[in-house]
Amino acid sequence: MSEEPGSGGAPGGYQGEAPSGGQVLVGVVLILFGLCLLLVGGGCTAMWLFVMFSGSSWGGSDGAGLLIVSIAVAAGGVFGIVQGVKMLRWRTRVLPAAAAPAEPVPDDPPAP
Repeated sequence: MSEEPGSGGAPGGYQGEAPSGGQVLVGVVLILFGLCLLLVGGGCTAMWLFVMFSGSSWGGSDGAGLLIVSIAVAAGGVFGIVQGVKMLRWRTRVLPAAAAPAEPVPDDPPAP
């Protein structure tokens, strides 16, 4: 029970569209860049949390601000990974249904 050759598209009224070569390249680069940002941001976040809660005075008053920057960098990494995966996914679009005849809509309201 395989799909008929030449039927075109996926079953269920959807049709897939593969990403182009450029989209694949950009997607892979975005994923790698996002992983780097996530690792750096996550490592810095862990370091700043350790410094802030260890009771040492090394962080000073800048600890909270740098912690926020580290979290923002990690979030940017997650965003890059998500966008890279979106670039690599197949695009699916719904095929248009058969056009049903529409009833004519009067332009003017009926006369009283």
